[in-house]
Amino acid sequence: MEAGVGTGQNLPFYDPSVELLGIDLSATMLRKAAKRARTARCAVELRKEDATSMTSVPSSHFDWVLSTFMCCVMPRELHPPALEQLARVLKPAGRLRLVEMVFSKNSAVRRRQELLTGFVERVYGARFD
Repeated sequence: MEAGVGTGQNLPFYDPSVELLGIDLSATMLRKAAKRARTARCAVELRKEDATSMTSVPSSHFDWVLSTFMCCVMPRELHPPALEQLARVLKPAGRLRLVEMVFSKNSAVRRRQELLTGFVERVYGARFD
């Protein structure tokens, strides 16, 4: 499963053996993802779903859950319920991978990130914090 599949940028990278459920809250993003899904090497089902509740997704169902830049575009108070749901849908030995934007520990890089924070949030809707 990919939570916050967005426009489907990751779809070309899935192995043909994967059966993927991609969820996103945005119908606009899912329409773009649907175009990419047509040329994906794996089987893709896309669903409009809220990662903080995932009412149509069964518990202990997925071997893997991937989320790329989902938390950095959602309000911080929604992180706990979203992470609880991602854990709920994983099988007991399942694996969760989160890829997020964060402030660098390198002070020079962090200063540049801080300068770009407003731009990144306005253009991409993402935050480093």
